[in-house]
Amino acid sequence: MNYYLGLATWEHKEWPGTFFSKEAQSSDYLSQYAMVFNTVEGSTGFHGIPTVDKVNRWREQVPEHFRFCFTFPRLITHDLKLQRCREACTEFLNRMKPLHNCLGPLHIQLPESFSPMDLPVLKKFLVELPMAYGYAVEVSHPGFFLGSDAADELQGLLQHLHIDWVNVDSTGLFASQAKDTSTLDAQQNMPQLPVEKTATASNPIVRFIGQMDLRASEMFLHAWVSTVADWLREGKSPYVYIHTPNNAQAHRLAERFHCLLREQLPSLPELERWPGERIQASGQMGLF
Repeated sequence: MNYYLGLATWEHKEWPGTFFSKEAQSSDYLSQYAMVFNTVEGSTGFHGIPTVDKVNRWREQVPEHFRFCFTFPRLITHDLKLQRCREACTEFLNRMKPLHNCLGPLHIQLPESFSPMDLPVLKKFLVELPMAYGYAVEVSHPGFFLGSDAADELQGLLQHLHIDWVNVDSTGLFASQAKDTSTLDAQQNMPQLPVEKTATASNPIVRFIGQMDLRASEMFLHAWVSTVADWLREGKSPYVYIHTPNNAQAHRLAERFHCLLREQLPSLPELERWPGERIQASGQMGLF
């Protein structure tokens, strides 16, 4: 069973001394993250194409089974809206080449303004992409949901091209009554859309956005456990990304998801211990 579990980022200012080892430096974050999780969302690409040196360093810091799911640059998806962007696409995809076998589906995250009227543009863009890579599409216009004709057309297109659907579930986030800044900011910036448990190809993606209260988040997390278990039984290789409003505790919520999934699929291995715990235990053993 190939199942990928990760977070929105491989670094957070609150993780050294908790998730990471106390002495961890920024250059250690990715390698320590990859001791536990086997994938990460790559929003770095959304804000700009990373340098060659960065891409090469990232490749050196992860094991062979790790998968990066980088997001297409916003220049392509939001500014140019998938039109007249061939040069930018070529530059982005070429920059990803050093990661070769460590790439998961590259994430085409479309803005809310990208409506069902733009489906012909999306189709032209997708059919022209080089098939050496895998891709996933995330839409946020309400017209693509709730069994609409546009939803059927889009899902049929993705199935035909073997491109994955990104399932975004922010139900728990918007159910929160918390008034902290992180929650309010997340509620303002995240889409609030119907939840569709859809798989259009072999690597369905789930982006789950929970609450600051991890216990409250778990109630909404349960809804995905059976779905992901079913996908695995069908031979699919899903990707699950866990978010919380400021992501400081996202690793703990991801651990809980994995525990719940193992209750349905006992053959799944346990997650590795947090790097800080492993490194501390190793250091203590070496003293005697």
